[in-house]
Amino acid sequence: MEVNVVSTDNKIWNIEEVCTGIAIAKATTKELVLNFNHEAPDFNTLGLINLIDGYPTTVINLQNRVQKNLSNIKFIMPSYNGSFSMNKLENVQVNKNILNAFGMFVGRSNVHRLFLSSYVYCNTKSTQTFHCNLADDAQKDNIGLEQLLQLYGTQEVDHVFKLIKDSPLTIDEVSYPIYYTQHHNIAAQYSKFLVDIVCESYYSGNTFYPTEKTWRPIMLLTPFIVQGPQWFLHRLHDLGFKTFDRWWDEGYAEDSADHQPLEIIKIIDNIKTKSISELNTMYEEMKPILQHNRQRFLELSEQDFAKCRLDA
Repeated sequence: MEVNVVSTDNKIWNIEEVCTGIAIAKATTKELVLNFNHEAPDFNTLGLINLIDGYPTTVINLQNRVQKNLSNIKFIMPSYNGSFSMNKLENVQVNKNILNAFGMFVGRSNVHRLFLSSYVYCNTKSTQTFHCNLADDAQKDNIGLEQLLQLYGTQEVDHVFKLIKDSPLTIDEVSYPIYYTQHHNIAAQYSKFLVDIVCESYYSGNTFYPTEKTWRPIMLLTPFIVQGPQWFLHRLHDLGFKTFDRWWDEGYAEDSADHQPLEIIKIIDNIKTKSISELNTMYEEMKPILQHNRQRFLELSEQDFAKCRLDA
């Protein structure tokens, strides 16, 4: 019996359907297959262990590349997702004419995207999207504001409300909703800024799933800062990529997901003081790393992911 699990970072959206499917499989002693639809949550974070309760289960189409084996659960991982980004961007040329420090491209909101996007929007000059539309009930209910207040208090609330009031922030190349084929239409924007602030889709628990959000700056020879799961940069290193600790403190990657934005803001505050001339100098210094990363991505294979440490 196959049950589709519709999830985001740490939540199952169709929990009633999933519980019913698991119960029926157990009652009828059918084979239980959970299909994660190429998403990448941490299995433990979702709380599925108690629901399965030791019943033999096969998990398919789960993209979490560091998911640990669990008793009576067999994980079948699909191939990694980089080929689409590679094919779309392999022939794109980026000639940097840096006008500002940051690029940040966000579609759907969540607590950390809201926190970082609002800070960038109100405190820096940036190339930015934030496709939150309060006319859409699904987006309004999941913007992350209540969780933001719980985690970070009211210190940044003025920034948050300004961003929400001015949203959606869009650029001509991408309309909302963002469909998969549109993800790379913003490539032309990458000539305008130095650093891409990436907010990865999955960040809770033990997960590692670089999406097009990470592959895009790598293919477009652009340095990046990643808000994502703990140890994300370390696992990129395991894959053979290099990052940017020569120019800013990358200790944020060792922090929990909830603390990372606070440390990333410190990096933003440092970089935003740089002149355009200094940003261009940094970029010239970074070019060997950027070219290495692009070539490494073009060489990347499914077997390379076996090198990623389960516990960083």
